[in-house]
Amino acid sequence: IYHDTALLAFVSGLPDGAQRVANLGHLHDRARQFESFNRPTVARFLHFLGGIEDEGDIGMPAVAGTATNAVRIMSIHKSKGLEFPVVILPDLGKGFNLRDAETKLIVDDCVGIAARVVDADKEVHYASIGAVLAQAEVRRKALAEELRVLYVAATRAKECLILIGTGVAGSIDAADAEWSSHRGAIDAGDVLAGGCMLDWILPASSVVEATAPGSFDRHEHTAADVEAWADALLVRRAPDAAAGLIANLKPLLGPVRADAVAKGAIDRLSFAYPFDKMTGEPAAASVTNLTKRGKSFVVSDPGRRTAVKVAAGSLHLPRCVEQTGRTRPEDVGTATHALLQRLDFARAQTVEDLHKQAVELVAKRFIRKDLLRAIDYDGVAWLLGTELGRRMRDAAPGALVREVDVVYAAPREDDPTGGDPRDRVMVRGRLDAMLIGPDGVHVIDYKTDRVSSEAVATRAEFYEGQIAAYGEAVTRIAGVPLVAATLAFITPRVLRTVGAATRSEA
Repeated sequence: IYHDTALLAFVSGLPDGAQRVANLGHLHDRARQFESFNRPTVARFLHFLGGIEDEGDIGMPAVAGTATNAVRIMSIHKSKGLEFPVVILPDLGKGFNLRDAETKLIVDDCVGIAARVVDADKEVHYASIGAVLAQAEVRRKALAEELRVLYVAATRAKECLILIGTGVAGSIDAADAEWSSHRGAIDAGDVLAGGCMLDWILPASSVVEATAPGSFDRHEHTAADVEAWADALLVRRAPDAAAGLIANLKPLLGPVRADAVAKGAIDRLSFAYPFDKMTGEPAAASVTNLTKRGKSFVVSDPGRRTAVKVAAGSLHLPRCVEQTGRTRPEDVGTATHALLQRLDFARAQTVEDLHKQAVELVAKRFIRKDLLRAIDYDGVAWLLGTELGRRMRDAAPGALVREVDVVYAAPREDDPTGGDPRDRVMVRGRLDAMLIGPDGVHVIDYKTDRVSSEAVATRAEFYEGQIAAYGEAVTRIAGVPLVAATLAFITPRVLRTVGAATRSEA
């Protein structure tokens, strides 16, 4: 049919014609394969093709190159269904990728969902029985797939198969010593213990060589041998005067004729990207990092020394390995914010009730148990007794919003693009609370800094940029005016309203 209708010539002129011709040739090869079956009818042929498709062995045939005597480099999956006189399989010493069996949550169609056991108190996790079973099953299936891939690759060769892999020196002798007396199939346990394809090929070659000598032509080469091959393949030219000058980075003798191609290459190599500074800027940043970057505040240590604390510090060690056992300031702040976020204002009247609500939050895993004593309950009770606290307590439903996620686009500092709206940084933050009234929004930010009342003014300057950014974001997003922005310092018991009308309430 192809010959009588000139179908191959016709489809070769269509878009992606070479692939279309390869597909039709692949169909022809399948038809010749089916021709040897008993009773080759059209219906049985269609059923035969459907079976191949169900088995996943009907991949897209590769397009043959224009040269028949050529080397083709392809993946093993691309070679499926093809044959070549000589096949070279390199990198057989590369370890298998078994990362799917090392995850904390393993999903397997036989075992099901298996998770590791998590000890929240000790902050550790370890494998459960289900996780061990699922890990073994996932590993077995992964190795079965690797073995199938090796089979597909090895059966592509018609005349010669060359297997290349790196391993420990003396691997062939070690394999012969262990496997030359073995007969029959290799045990499943030994197959599952393999870490790379070479761990399967060497024992198999030892067994075959012991029973049928000459089946494998095995050689070991050292690193020095490989380097010698590279030196032998290099084509060296006799150096001339110009090459010597170029090699020593010296200018050529005599005038150099202008060349547009050379000038273009030089211009490309010496090109300086005008927005290089922007490549180091993050696409997203927190409000804290943007407003506190480069700032610091003084922490006094009476009688001994005075230190400067910088906003952007190094990361702490994990609690499970830190030996000090001390409570960090940020942990105290997190626990206090969690209490204020979920505080039931209808109950919050006394210090005892505040502590009782904190215990309930510990039971619900909102607050760590070891941080119960670190919360300044007297300071929180003071805050609730202020005018601001009474307004928060008496606010109508929906008028008090706590722990508000704020996300907005902000122009970059020293933007060389001239403030292009498409080139802005995404700013993320979380506002502690805001009161929504008929005149606008009152933004509130809790601070757990342990400072004296006299030092509040200096510390407030450190936070002014942060709360101002929150106020601006709320105004831009909600489209309502900002009535006030208040920093609530709980431990020194000071309310400081930031803005044009700065005031304090103690």
